[in-house]
Amino acid sequence: MKTGTHHSTNIQHDVCETPEPFTSLRFVSRPRADAEPQRQSIPSAAKLACREKKLGRSAHPLGVTTDQPKEATGPPDDFKPPFPPLESVTRPTVPTEQAGYYLDRRPQTMRIWALKEHPIRPLRINGRLAWPVAELRRLLGVA
Repeated sequence: MKTGTHHSTNIQHDVCETPEPFTSLRFVSRPRADAEPQRQSIPSAAKLACREKKLGRSAHPLGVTTDQPKEATGPPDDFKPPFPPLESVTRPTVPTEQAGYYLDRRPQTMRIWALKEHPIRPLRINGRLAWPVAELRRLLGVA
């Protein structure tokens, strides 16, 4: 039976016979030695002034526009809400997407609330969640 020492000696002997032990290995994450390093240049003040003249406005060094902010506008004129207003809903329950729309929450948040049964408890109908409209109105304070 061979001993562990003898076996390790053979392995060491085999490794030492390799012509170039580690010089042929290349690391993927390390750039090649002959590759030219990429530099990110920062524009000088003269280049920024030239850009400012070309654009006709003041150019910020970080590329941020310094124009006055636009006025906040509402939705476009042709915008149609995806669901009717909660006041006009006559059904006793609504699906998860619609309940999330009224509560301004994502459907996944509504599903988590269903697991916790807090702050609103949905009905489960054939594996689907049905959110009571009366409870939605109570949460939102809508009569």
